[in-house]
Amino acid sequence: MNTLPLLVAGCTAMMSLSSCIDDGPEYQPRLVVEGWIEQGQNPIVMLTVPMSPETGQVEAIESLVRWGRVTISDGDTTCVLSGMSNRNYFPPYIYTTYDMEGAVGKTYTIRATWKGMETEGESTLLAPFPIDSVTAEPVEGQSDRRNLTLWITGKKGAHDYFRVFTLLRGVDRRYLPGMFGTLATEGRGGALGINVSRPKASVDTVEYSASYLVGDTVQIKLCRASRYGFDFWTDYQNAVTLGGSSIISNSYKIRSNLSAGLGYWLAYGSTSLTYIVP
Repeated sequence: MNTLPLLVAGCTAMMSLSSCIDDGPEYQPRLVVEGWIEQGQNPIVMLTVPMSPETGQVEAIESLVRWGRVTISDGDTTCVLSGMSNRNYFPPYIYTTYDMEGAVGKTYTIRATWKGMETEGESTLLAPFPIDSVTAEPVEGQSDRRNLTLWITGKKGAHDYFRVFTLLRGVDRRYLPGMFGTLATEGRGGALGINVSRPKASVDTVEYSASYLVGDTVQIKLCRASRYGFDFWTDYQNAVTLGGSSIISNSYKIRSNLSAGLGYWLAYGSTSLTYIVP
């Protein structure tokens, strides 16, 4: 999936965050945050401002916030993130710092401001969860395609929440959220499966397929997050499935862990592997 603007062929599903804006004559813009930190990794944050319903169709880059102020605190240290161009993302601009890496057990607080708008949120980085295996099943009527499933062993009585991201080598520039790749264990023990599907754009110009071709090399990342991370990603995939275009108003509301803002700030305990589709 290419990282191109929304309303243009090949747009990325991630930009549909900007669809959860308020409708009606009292519309007030709010910052949209897409941000995360993983153990041993630097934080990544993107800022946008969704367009008013009266604006009409616009390209996503017009919503980009380049001169915002973003800080992240781990309770001991506060870092001011620097903005920089990065074409692995769209819009091709991120905020990050090389002075902070995620650590299990720490709580990270983000504060973002721009032109009088501000938002704040926090997230605790949980321990990564082991992946048992990945399996491939033939797609009926398509001998060259496979449906993938990631397997974990649930801890009986525990309530853990997961999100699967994938990167298809030679196609994707970044990890993207596959369709229906969330799981809440709800106290269940034993073998539990999670779909490993291709991401879906909110505006598809070609027929969507969740499966992979035989021979594809897929980088799979299992992210463990809190309940509000699970809520966000569940709402997000429902909005992509049911909603229309992004940036423009969409009545589907996506829950957020940010005050006075939209989107998400999540700390992930992540486990990754590379899988060649058999």
